[in-house]
Amino acid sequence: MLAFLVSFALFGCSEDPTISGTVNDIWNKPVEGVSVIMEGVSEEQISNSSGSFTFVIPQGKDGKLRFRAVHDKYLYDVEMVSYSKDVEVEEIPSIAFSLYPKPEDKGFFGIGLQEYIPLSGEKTRRVATKLESYNGLANVGSSTMMNRSPRFVFHTTLRKEEIKQIDLHLYQLNFKEKEDLKGVLGETSIEIDLWIPKEVPIDFSIKSLDQHEMYLLEFNQDLAKGLYAFSTKDVLGENTPGKELALPKELQVAYPFEIK
Repeated sequence: MLAFLVSFALFGCSEDPTISGTVNDIWNKPVEGVSVIMEGVSEEQISNSSGSFTFVIPQGKDGKLRFRAVHDKYLYDVEMVSYSKDVEVEEIPSIAFSLYPKPEDKGFFGIGLQEYIPLSGEKTRRVATKLESYNGLANVGSSTMMNRSPRFVFHTTLRKEEIKQIDLHLYQLNFKEKEDLKGVLGETSIEIDLWIPKEVPIDFSIKSLDQHEMYLLEFNQDLAKGLYAFSTKDVLGENTPGKELALPKELQVAYPFEIK
């Protein structure tokens, strides 16, 4: 009760303007208990059950105001707003945080309508003669994205610069049942029964989510219906047996999903 009275007195007697905001997750659901910090102000504010918080703007503050939202189950977010001490109270901008939940494991997570859709990591299989081979997936999991313009969160031990060096791609997959493979004694018909990547990978953008190990993957164009997989060349593309062992554990497998 004493804390409430002190808080009420401060807000009631202060002539300093206030700035308010909300904390939601990426599905626009309020997040309670988030610690919000305003740069240059020692006291933090905690978001309530509706995700709301309010700061008193100290006298003399002007220009860019920087805020940071922190919660142990979400990725932190940083937002900035422009403020002028000459602006009318009703014209003071509000702050809106949109937090990504922290995935528990490393790997790829589709952003569904209400939650993450984990992609299962699948080991590749190699079918080969001494002269020719196919590398693909026998199991494509059950992860399904209903959006033709999907977004994914990638949780990894790698920095962004390292991701660029490993040739991470998205491949569309085609099922290959049987093929004539070249052998020492000529061509031999062999059962393949694998999901094989198309030769040309699909481009996507990688954006850091303000944390070194968390990235947002987005596409510049819609994806056609079908099966796809995230993978490096050393796992699903131009595979050289054993070379994938040099990759971090989360990238020694491929991550398939289906667009419906």
